[in-house]
Amino acid sequence: MSIRRKKNKKIVRMKRRNNRVAKFGGFLLLVVVTLLVLMLTPFFNVKWIDIQGADKVTGGEIKTAIQYNAGENVFKIRLRKSKQALLALPYVETAEVHRKLPDGIRVKITERVPCAYAAFGGSFVLIDKDGRLLEQVKTAPENIPLIDGAVLKGLSVGQALSDKDEERAQAFSVLYEKLNEYDLYARATELNIKITENLGFVYDGNKTVVIGDGYRLDYKLMMLQVALDELAPSEKGTITLMVEGKAIFTPAEEQ
Repeated sequence: MSIRRKKNKKIVRMKRRNNRVAKFGGFLLLVVVTLLVLMLTPFFNVKWIDIQGADKVTGGEIKTAIQYNAGENVFKIRLRKSKQALLALPYVETAEVHRKLPDGIRVKITERVPCAYAAFGGSFVLIDKDGRLLEQVKTAPENIPLIDGAVLKGLSVGQALSDKDEERAQAFSVLYEKLNEYDLYARATELNIKITENLGFVYDGNKTVVIGDGYRLDYKLMMLQVALDELAPSEKGTITLMVEGKAIFTPAEEQ
């Protein structure tokens, strides 16, 4: 192949490459211009917001988190930043933010659910299954257990027990998970995590269950279920699960 022919092929390749670059540059310019036009067109100004899944979280809190302003262009809502801001709200577990063209925003959240509470200053704080502090209340709630031994000093609403004490937070998590698995949590009135090697809880408000450490916890809870089936609901006392292979019940009058 002659030198001239090689040179001509090289020139052709360069022209093709330059054409591709020019076309791509033109496409990018078109996209940028289109976005600018959309952001300046009143047709895309926000006129409505649809909020789904919110009960504890107010519409005002959600609008503030996503920096929602009626009349602002819908493309100015930053979806990822809005989602992160929503997840920072104490009661929000999951969040989705979508533009609904031409003029709407849809927010869908899943809220955290209180499953326990603890004394917090002169009041109480609601806590979810992940140990997140959800809300400070003046009176003790009903139908969820008190956590005895949780370290709350230095924490504020929105933080988790694990931010202060990972060991006790893990103890609470294990108790919550396992007691639910064995259908015991709904009747627990108090969880004791003061000493993580000596866990326990109060069942039906009148039976103190001493679990000990988490060794063979499934086996201990199966023993407990057998023991509870044999006891009358009104019987008061302590059920000790620390002895291998046994669940020992000590009546209240003998304590």
